This record gives sequence, structure tokens and C-alpha cells, in this order.
Amino acid sequence: MKKLSKEQRESLFKDYLSGMNIKNIGEKYNLSPVYIRHLCSAYQIKRFQSRREEVKKIILENNWQNKPVRTLSSMLKADRDMINKILSEIKENDYTVLRNNEENQDAEALWNTFAELSGKYKNSIESEKSDVIKFHRNKIIGIAFISDAHIGNDGCNYKKMKEDAEIVANTPNLYAVLGGDLMDNHILIQEAMMASNTSPKMQWKLLKYYIDIFRQKILVAISGNHEFWTKRVSGLDLLENYFQGLKILYGTHSFLLRIEFQNGYKTVIKIRHKYRYNSMDNLTHTVKKMLKEGRDDFDVGIVAHHHQAEITKFVYKNKERIAIRTGSYLLYDTYAEREGFENSTNNMPSIIINPFTKKIDYFWDIKDVAEVLKLYNKNGG
Repeated sequence: MKKLSKEQRESLFKDYLSGMNIKNIGEKYNLSPVYIRHLCSAYQIKRFQSRREEVKKIILENNWQNKPVRTLSSMLKADRDMINKILSEIKENDYTVLRNNEENQDAEALWNTFAELSGKYKNSIESEKSDVIKFHRNKIIGIAFISDAHIGNDGCNYKKMKEDAEIVANTPNLYAVLGGDLMDNHILIQEAMMASNTSPKMQWKLLKYYIDIFRQKILVAISGNHEFWTKRVSGLDLLENYFQGLKILYGTHSFLLRIEFQNGYKTVIKIRHKYRYNSMDNLTHTVKKMLKEGRDDFDVGIVAHHHQAEITKFVYKNKERIAIRTGSYLLYDTYAEREGFENSTNNMPSIIINPFTKKIDYFWDIKDVAEVLKLYNKNGG
């Protein structure tokens, strides 16, 4: 496929914005419709972000944050939803305090202002990544840890992905925690986008179909590096808006989940998409380091991303812990093959939490944990 010059790209985008049909644009520039859609999608995201920053700057410079949204929308020729989000961001982060008082503050007062903002930022980060789920009665529950689905990739095992979601949906007391990279979303890698048979828009449609299968059983979701690419380009966390709309707990990169039962038994689960200290010879080493060197204490730790499943039980500070690495539904990965990595393991490790015995057991895959839960449910567990 030919490479477009800067002038040609600008001309192409101009045609796109004028309403020219994608097929006609492809014929004009001798490019495939799929590639045209990828180019225009990335252009629209960058154009939106540039416009958003421009509007935000005008509001701050003119101290217009107290004007009505309708007035600002008319004055700046901007969408009301965009104005609302900008005003919320300004208010939440206290940007106006710094912009308005900066010149009149002495060094000590300015220092104190930043110290206060730092405290607010720390609290907001911690509150976003941690929450408590309390079950109103004592019951044995299972949790499946699902990550790296890479929806949109031709090499995915879509059959097993759907089967696992249906198992979670149809097994009483079985829940799911999602560990990121649910979509391929290669918006920053032109080579991968050109090779893909799906656009980001199509991947979103597939993702929503998948989540809808078992959304009532999803406790927590986090983003992976593939979803985070959208935020890098546009500043928007689309997954956050989506999962919050479904009333599913959400964290960017990680989440600390505290689970409590009626009898007082508590356990803590921490999941991250990526973490440091990775070893191909000892896959759960990174989880142990996350416990020993991180800020959070937990009973079960999960790190995704590497597509290789492994489970290890170990003792730390006289307490049994479980370290888990999740697999992936991506069966065939050209990147992994090119770089010399092993093929993905297609299983999603899971656990059973028993509040009666105060024990946690682990299982290699979702089918395994579902079979055991059925026995517990049959016997009134």
C-alpha cells in the first residue's frame, strides 16, 4: 500500500470532512476502504482532542468557568457535553485556583497550594482503584479472572471466549473480574491496523456484545495497555464511561477489591494488567514482588498481559497467599511468533472463596471452578 505525503493526507481528510463517500475516497487515492476508515478515525480523535484543549484554554484564560453551559456552547461553537466535561475537570482538579492566584502568591503560599492539591490527587487515585463488595449472606462464591481477550484479532478463540462468558452467566455464585486488553485497538500501530480486518468501531460493537452476555456477574474491570492507547491519543477513557454506565467497578491499570461476608470473613484481591519484575522462568514472581514491594496487602494477586497462565500458592508474613497470571483468548499471535514468545495459554485461572472454612482454593480454568461450584450449590453451599 502506498504511503501518502502530508499534502495528500490533508487533502484526504478534507474530502472526508466534506462528506465524500469512503469508497470514492479509496478510489481517488488508490487505498482500501478499511485503511481509509482507520486513518479518518485516528484523525477525528486527534481533531477532537485538539479542539477540546483549545476550548479549555479559552475558558481558563477568560475565567468563564461560572458561565452557563448553554452560553459557553453558543459562544465557543462547542458541544454541550464537551463543555460539561471540561467544566467538571476544571472544578475537580482546582485548575482555576492556580491560574488565578499564581502571580499574587508568595513562594510559601504557592508551596502549600501544591501540597493541598497533591493530597487531593492521592485521595482521588486511591478511591478510584479500591472498593468493598459485601455479600449479604454467607455463601461460597467463585471468581474467574479474565483478561487479554483481544477482541478484533483474527487469531482469537471466539468460541471459548463466549463459552466461558456463558458459564459465568449461568453458574450461580460465579462472578468475573476483567483484567484488561479486552480489545485489540491498535490505533497507535499503523502496521497492525492495516493488517486488521476490524476497525476500532467494529471492535467496540463486538466488545459490547461480549460483555452483555455476563455483565450482571462482572464485579470489576480494569484497562490494559491496548485500551489505554485511546486515552493517550484522545485523553478519553472510553472503558471508564462504559463500565460506569453498567455500574461495574472500574480502575485504570489496577484495582484493589475487598470482599466481605456476613460472618465477618474478609479477603483482599488485587489485579493489575502489567507490573514490573517479570520472569519467563518464574511467571508469578511479578505478583510476589507486587505484594512485597507494593503499597497494598492482599490475599490473591493477579497480573495479566503476558498471555501465559500460572498459579502459585505461597506464604508471606505467616499467611497463605495465591499468585495468578492469566492466559489469553488470543490463540495465534503473529507478534509473539515473530518475537519468539510462546503461544498463549487459553485458560483463565479462577478461585473459590469459602467464608465458612475461611479458605481460598484455586482452579486452572473457568470450567473447573464452575463444576465445583455446582456441587456446592447442590449441597446448599
